[in-house]
Amino acid sequence: MSIQRPPQESWDCMLPGPPSGNNGGSADLSPSGLLAYAAGSSVADLCWIQTRLDCWILAAISGPSLLSLYNTATGRCFFKYDATPEFFSCIRRDPFDSRHFCALGLKGFLLSVVVVGDTEEDVVIKELQIRPDTSELQRLERDATSGAGTSNSASPALAVFPTYKARFAFSPHWRHILFVTFPRELMVFDLQYETTLFGAGLPRGCGKFLDVLPDPNLELLHCAHLDGKLSTWRRKDDMVGLHPFGWLGTRVKTFGAWYFGSSKGLSAGGPCIHELWLRKQEVV
Repeated sequence: MSIQRPPQESWDCMLPGPPSGNNGGSADLSPSGLLAYAAGSSVADLCWIQTRLDCWILAAISGPSLLSLYNTATGRCFFKYDATPEFFSCIRRDPFDSRHFCALGLKGFLLSVVVVGDTEEDVVIKELQIRPDTSELQRLERDATSGAGTSNSASPALAVFPTYKARFAFSPHWRHILFVTFPRELMVFDLQYETTLFGAGLPRGCGKFLDVLPDPNLELLHCAHLDGKLSTWRRKDDMVGLHPFGWLGTRVKTFGAWYFGSSKGLSAGGPCIHELWLRKQEVV
């Protein structure tokens, strides 16, 4: 027997993609159901910031180094930050403070931003530095410069260095704590004390780090790798009650059942962002 789903329950929709066919996975869903989706391939990443109950700000990276803040009610850009010569890689919102977000660069530059309104004077920034091994990135920069001249100067990091990923996630359990991955390093960084609490290299048999995701319910950390493997890390039991980070000294297991497609090259076009509300309809 086939079950007909009422039209009002349908979630099927199609959003237009960028001309290159790849927006780098740039999308963010706010807790209230507001979706931001990058329809231009030059927008490297984006996220929602809530300054008041009725005010949502959109933070977006465009090109290699430019961070912009937009008032979504007016469409006006009211703040810009240029991090040149750094390459911005991703933005994440603080789960403990909706006004706060961070942007991470491939070289370890970390920008911490608090937004309390929709004017330039309402933006408070702090510049921090994580210190990963950047020798591979320096080699890739030399190769990109010698091979393409200045043609990649307006392209986002994903387009210029498609296999070199820098990602981070806020801990859902511990305030001020970030989990950060560079291609060959996993780090725990404390925003409050501006220091790295823990660092580890690649697990044996795993490719470069691709992304990091903390478990929302358990003290586990999941890392995706470029070769399709997934490693899971947990907190050391003997450190419980002493300090939250003796963390991540034990790799629980690694398996290769999940695979992630490699990124295509991106071209630098104008930034274009779609926004919409997702609201489930109640059936009467």
